[in-house]
Amino acid sequence: MTNIKHELSEMRRKFHRFPEVGFTEFITTYKIYKKLETMDFKLYLGDDVLLRSARVGVPDNEAFLHSYDRAVKHGVPEDFLEHVKEGTTGVIATLDTGKSGPHFAARFDIDGLPIKESADDDHIPSIENFKSTHEGEMHACGHDGHITTGLFLADYINNNKDKLQGRFTIIFQAAEESVRGAKSVVEKGWLDDVDYFFSSHLGIRNLPVGTVSASTTF
Repeated sequence: MTNIKHELSEMRRKFHRFPEVGFTEFITTYKIYKKLETMDFKLYLGDDVLLRSARVGVPDNEAFLHSYDRAVKHGVPEDFLEHVKEGTTGVIATLDTGKSGPHFAARFDIDGLPIKESADDDHIPSIENFKSTHEGEMHACGHDGHITTGLFLADYINNNKDKLQGRFTIIFQAAEESVRGAKSVVEKGWLDDVDYFFSSHLGIRNLPVGTVSASTTF
């Protein structure tokens, strides 16, 4: 368990370093895709993930160009960026166990916020060197942790698929902030035949670190 905790902590910190606001998550989408590519999921990108016409609050061309150039400098291949460069970000991963059972889906947010991260000496990301490298953008709402949780879930399903049954859909959703991205995924039809849908959020209440606050919505 100690090794898993360390691995997840390091993964979350890596995502914390390159936050990207909604529909410009080019680096983030690529990193998620490359991790999932090592597993047995079927992966979907670009227009297979969302319905363009249902997107809300799409950035202007200047924002897309800035994020595109930044992703290229980061090392994201241009052939990959062709799938996402016009704001069709996010990844969906599906796995069918081949055994009769329900269809489970889980959603994880991937976008950051247009917030300048603190450089104060007592700010832990500054102290431990995982502060945002993107000026004016920050994972201030825990989505770096959401991505990490989603990838851990995918890894668990992949490693235990012979013991599981039914189908699994994992949605790494763009542009959750300001409630902009979900509509385009839903209208693409990804939840049409889902039996159980799960989502969660980190840091929703002022509670001690390590406390799990759970609720359900029907």
